[in-house]
Amino acid sequence: MPFDIKFIFMTVLAVFGVLYVFQSLIMVFFHKNPEIKHETVIIVKNAQERIEGIVRNFYRHYLNHSDELWIVDGGSSDQTTEILEKLSLTFPGLKVLMLPDLPSKACMQEVLKYIDKPVILFIDLVAYPEHIDDIFFQGQKSVEMGLKNYKN
Repeated sequence: MPFDIKFIFMTVLAVFGVLYVFQSLIMVFFHKNPEIKHETVIIVKNAQERIEGIVRNFYRHYLNHSDELWIVDGGSSDQTTEILEKLSLTFPGLKVLMLPDLPSKACMQEVLKYIDKPVILFIDLVAYPEHIDDIFFQGQKSVEMGLKNYKN
């Protein structure tokens, strides 16, 4: 009984193909890949002109990466606290912590008493207010990748 090499080769490829499809289906239905979410803490002071835009933009673009948004007000003398109170009624995941006139480092230490997540993203808009636009008000960015062929 002669063996047909083409038939054996095609049979082996078919078996591997069926196994690959079966493995892919198992991975889709039974593999759980939990995404590690973090808490985002934004420290602000006297930011009444920008705070509503910051919060709304965060909830529009970044909420799927973060469980909650904490806004720590380090003693604002303008309407920032009132705006934050109204926004906390609109956005259920928004936590507002109002502290007396404290430096940013003390605000960070104080908010750590209330957060038990393993990953915390701190954004200090008191020390670096010029970066508000860079962080929160940029348009969609696209990244293009390509291959280059370097010939000698």
